[in-house]
Amino acid sequence: MTEYIYMASDQPLILGDLGDRGVHVGSHSFYLTHDHMPPFYFEEVDIDYIYPINKGKTFEVSSMGTDLPDKGTEIINKNQKIAVKLLYDYIQELFKEKKARFVIIVFVLNGPKIKGPFKQKACKINSLALEDLYYEEQSALEITR
Repeated sequence: MTEYIYMASDQPLILGDLGDRGVHVGSHSFYLTHDHMPPFYFEEVDIDYIYPINKGKTFEVSSMGTDLPDKGTEIINKNQKIAVKLLYDYIQELFKEKKARFVIIVFVLNGPKIKGPFKQKACKINSLALEDLYYEEQSALEITR
């Protein structure tokens, strides 16, 4: 099973890769090392079967989150620092540029039987810290304006 993040917002979410440093020739992508691969590639999904969101119309995406450090990790490597900062900037942009009122992030192992309960957390965008985005299995973080 693989670590995944699922996100939902009241505003359209940015799709595609974040932090891609590969060489692209036609439909093929080449990466010198793992360090050059994008830590996230967001695709549209319906996350209601994992985590019900009762906030009207939402836009939802998912991505593997294998480069996110685990909650409680004190020393993180270069790839983890890049991944957390990219995710943080992505969320900040949703609130500043897209005028989002909320973003919900669900952290889970992707597998055939994803079920709650989820550890619920909440914070305001102006108090969001990088450590809030560390991976914690079966948790949900709601970020609001």
